[in-house]
Formats: sequence, structure tokens, C-alpha cells
Amino acid sequence: MLAAMIYHNRYNNNRYLFQLCSAYLHFILQHIRVSNDISLSVNKIIHEITNHFYDSTIDLHHLLQQSGYAVDYIRAQFKKMTGKTPNAFLTEIRIKHALFLLDIYAHTLSLQQIAEQCGYVDDVYFSKKFKSVVGVSPKQYRDMLLHRSRESTKMP
Repeated sequence: MLAAMIYHNRYNNNRYLFQLCSAYLHFILQHIRVSNDISLSVNKIIHEITNHFYDSTIDLHHLLQQSGYAVDYIRAQFKKMTGKTPNAFLTEIRIKHALFLLDIYAHTLSLQQIAEQCGYVDDVYFSKKFKSVVGVSPKQYRDMLLHRSRESTKMP
């Protein structure tokens, strides 16, 4: 479309060409700035979730509101950038941390302590979320780890 407009100006109306190019440049600069602003806002939300996932009172709706964009719009942009909704992103981080804690502290921390350190106040809800992501309950996962640990310490 722009090429057609320039072609139709083949009689060298410089003022028209200047205005056309200025309008196009203005459009490009606005689009880049908006994209960068949205990226910055989404990255700020990612940073907040990543640094406060253990906080059971984290309020994702409030984080989305603080972006300055409509909540549904910034949620859609978040999903577009990360491939996950903010809730799914938070759950993934929490469950990955739970796996880390189970791998390291399976012998010393209770499942309730692990749930609390991952931001879950209800260990039943934690177990449900864990199983939906990992495929087994945290108790089953811990039992498998403990079983492997016992097997590896046995002498042949």
C-alpha cells in the first residue's frame, strides 16, 4: 500500500512524499515504543512472580493491574510472551522449587514444610497441584526418592 502511494507520487510532490514518510515513521516509532512498554511490563510481572513465588499472599491480579494496562490485555500479552498464563507460570515455579526441595531435603522436611516454602498454605491443595504437574503426588515422589536412596546405599 505504501509502495502504491509512493508510485502515485511519481510526479515528485515532495511535500506529499515528506508527509507520507513522516506519518509512516511516526507509526513505526509508536508501535515499537508500545511493544517495548508491554515487554517491560510483562518482564516486571515475571520478575515479581519469580522473586515472590514463596509468598502465599502474592496477588497476581494486583500485579497485572499495576502494569497500567487492562488486566485481560496484559494477561494475554503475558501468555503471548511466556506461553503460560500468570497462574500457570506461578504454579510451574512453585512446583519446580518443590521438586528441588524434595530432591535435597526429602529426609528432613515434611511435605507441609515444603508446601509452605513454595507458597502453599494448604498442603492438600499443594499435593493436588504437584500431582497435576508432575504426575505423582509429592508423597509418592518423596517415597521414590527415599527408595532410590536406600537402594544406592546398599552394598552389593
